[in-house]
Amino acid sequence: MKDVKMEADVTIRQLWRKKNRTIIMSTDIRYGTSAALSDDSSFLEIIGSHVSKKMRYDTDSRSLWLEGGVRYTEPLGEKWAISTAADYTWSKRSSIRDAFDNTGKNDFYSSESRTYYTVQKYDLTAQYRFGQSGWITLGGSVYGVNNETFSKSYNVDNVTGKGEWQWSVTPNLRFQVNDGINRFQIYLYGYNKRPSSSQILPVLNISNPTRISLGNVYLKPSTQSFLYTTWMRNNKKRFSTLMVFLSGNYVSNPTSYAQWYDSDGVLYSIPENAKKPSLNVSFTLNYTTPLDAKKNWSMTLNASADYSSSVSYQAASTLAAVDKDSFDYSVFMSDFWGNAEGDRFYGGLSGFRESKTRTFNPYAGLSVKYNQKQYSFSVGANTQVFMSSYSLEAKH
Repeated sequence: MKDVKMEADVTIRQLWRKKNRTIIMSTDIRYGTSAALSDDSSFLEIIGSHVSKKMRYDTDSRSLWLEGGVRYTEPLGEKWAISTAADYTWSKRSSIRDAFDNTGKNDFYSSESRTYYTVQKYDLTAQYRFGQSGWITLGGSVYGVNNETFSKSYNVDNVTGKGEWQWSVTPNLRFQVNDGINRFQIYLYGYNKRPSSSQILPVLNISNPTRISLGNVYLKPSTQSFLYTTWMRNNKKRFSTLMVFLSGNYVSNPTSYAQWYDSDGVLYSIPENAKKPSLNVSFTLNYTTPLDAKKNWSMTLNASADYSSSVSYQAASTLAAVDKDSFDYSVFMSDFWGNAEGDRFYGGLSGFRESKTRTFNPYAGLSVKYNQKQYSFSVGANTQVFMSSYSLEAKH
């Protein structure tokens, strides 16, 4: 693997002789190459028959990333400032994967993909400062994403996403205050994430013959928003401390997987974009305080909770096995996916239903400690609950 990276930025301060007025121009250029050679050997025995296969894969990947941006900050008095920014990114990622068996090159498992990824990002934020170490920034970002993919494999020569722009808006909130006893921080931001190379390859992955996967050339980028909050309180008079953490992750257009079994128990999977967002929330609390004036006795309280919600797609019944030796990606996707928007898949015509998964895991613990110079001991108790719910949509 070889990577070359070049970064540059120019900052101009006190523009037109005004204090704190700045303009920042930046650029980021990256180029990378990688090559890999791998061997797979598998043996699958099903009642009445067995299949063995030895494959060698020669993979060559290249990537180019070009990014440029400009940010302008205008102060409004001593405490306020307005900042606006524009950022443009263009990248190309290519991957050629040649497959070989004992007869030579195997076109069924060979593939080529090229992805052109373009992002326009525009920011507008306002910042207010209070005290020596407190500030709040509030605003948002507008993203425009174009993900154009060229895919080539046996009997497949396809271009998706050309001229299709996805626009999204993500909030931007940053808040911090520190008064010597309490320190409070909030960060809220978002970004776009594109599919990986393996997720869009139009070819079967048979490295595990009982768990077969393939890529989806119609897979789209997802938009992710993150929340991170901390509250730390240190009471130096009582020698007590409190730490609270809250984080969350909200993803629209998330990537999940459609899964199904054939009559022989072989599991197949393909990535797709769930129509409903996913959510993950995590909460943690830790509180320690002395129980007596000499501070020999202390108590510690711990509590946490994790919640997650996601959507995947499951087949309503077993489906026909895929012929691994004569697989035609175009024919398969025409029946499984339908048009570029996935009308057959999302409409339930290919036999899949929406599956919702929710989990909630609360925890609580309490301990008491006695501490002396020569010895110490502690006693405590805790409890934890794991709760999960699953539902399969039945309208199709």
